[in-house]
Amino acid sequence: MNARGVVTRRYKKPTNTRTAPIEIIHEITLNCHAVVIALSDCGSCTSCSTHDLLTLDERGLPGVSVLTEEFMDAFEVQRRAIGFDGAGIFVPHPMQNRSRAELEGFADKFCDEILLRIWVTPPTSREDHVSLTLD
Repeated sequence: MNARGVVTRRYKKPTNTRTAPIEIIHEITLNCHAVVIALSDCGSCTSCSTHDLLTLDERGLPGVSVLTEEFMDAFEVQRRAIGFDGAGIFVPHPMQNRSRAELEGFADKFCDEILLRIWVTPPTSREDHVSLTLD
């Protein structure tokens, strides 16, 4: 994303099987303009990351969740259950054992789609920040 003029900030939850602590949500809200929540490739992290995306959306941050294809249905069910129309992008499953080079390749492949889901128009300033929350 940096090559596309977007500055990223990375945040990591203590565990992927719980929603993000309010302190992390607050820090993201203060420091970022949009969020990319990645990577949900299990059932509990799909549910928790969907709740995190909703919480950040309620604070005015547009966002998208990056999930593996295996959990497309789980994401849709969770979105309906909480009444949220959040955006999701689905990548091949599994991701957890991929090399850094493979993950960077997937990130590059899906970057434009992610940015289109976040912004109606692409960012025009290097001041725009996206937070990347890893599950």
